[in-house]
Amino acid sequence: MVINGNLQRIFPNTSLPGVLSKKYEDIKYAKVLGDITKNGSRGIDAVYKLVLDNNSSNTNVGTASTWMNNMPKNNASLSQIEAAYYKIGASIQTTADSEAKFGQLNAGISEYELLKAITFQAMAQRKAYMTFFGANPNKKEGLLNNVGETTTLAQDSATNSTLTAYIPGELLEALASEVRAIQNQSYNMLKPLVIVAPLDAINYLKSRVVPLTDYQQKGAGTDSVAGTLESIVYDMNGLKLEFVSCSYLKGKGTGGKDVMLFVAPGITEEEMGRDSTAYLNSVLKDNYINTLMDEALPLTETINPSMNGVNSWFVEHIITPGIVLRSEAIRALEYTYE
Repeated sequence: MVINGNLQRIFPNTSLPGVLSKKYEDIKYAKVLGDITKNGSRGIDAVYKLVLDNNSSNTNVGTASTWMNNMPKNNASLSQIEAAYYKIGASIQTTADSEAKFGQLNAGISEYELLKAITFQAMAQRKAYMTFFGANPNKKEGLLNNVGETTTLAQDSATNSTLTAYIPGELLEALASEVRAIQNQSYNMLKPLVIVAPLDAINYLKSRVVPLTDYQQKGAGTDSVAGTLESIVYDMNGLKLEFVSCSYLKGKGTGGKDVMLFVAPGITEEEMGRDSTAYLNSVLKDNYINTLMDEALPLTETINPSMNGVNSWFVEHIITPGIVLRSEAIRALEYTYE
């Protein structure tokens, strides 16, 4: 382990046990994924998903007077979505001497265990980043690069345009309109809904009370923008709303604006019968996710035998970036915080 800084000490001395770590944001990136599937294997470079395109217009209600006399057509074409696998790996090497010296620092943890913890955190941070932005900047990877539509928070009636200055009732309406757009495009089938935004925005939405004079809705005057929004969208069609903080989205919008993502990772729909106008919804049940990552190799640890006083450990994970199957399941709202 590389030790930066001066660790000289006055003698005699004592020390508080343990290592003080700075706090890191815990980004619940799995919340925006419909699933982490396991279709790949070591040696596979890419995964593909077939997409049914160009259904015959006769599968939709027609308006021409001759439509009723036409035979139904079942023509369609196939395309595909491609995603590459990437290996995330790291190794640790310690020696008997390095571990003994580290042990003299009264860290309360061995050098090996500390390096292992650092490694697992770094790999999780990398996977979280890949979820939203992908791994290769030259490819259209990750959720943020596959958004169906991006809008900008417009001025409110008092010409405020920043999130914290916005009239709470009108901010509530703006957020509800984003949710409504996703539901309209999906025929109310995309559920649940996750709002992902930098931590400061999430905290603001959860703490800014909606005054009664701004919004005559249950919860107004006592509940926050976030709490009232949850009630509204649930009343709309039983849609459950969840908030996830992700400061990676800070400054990632046009002109350095912050980004708020509205993500519907899955689909909830009742069984369809043969008389259903949405029969394919029931037949192609593997389509009931909108966002995912696919593993070719789960998180795998390899501990090598100690040789010549050297202990080594290797961990690897082969996985895709965030894959978007339906772009209409993701919307982005760009805004300035304050």
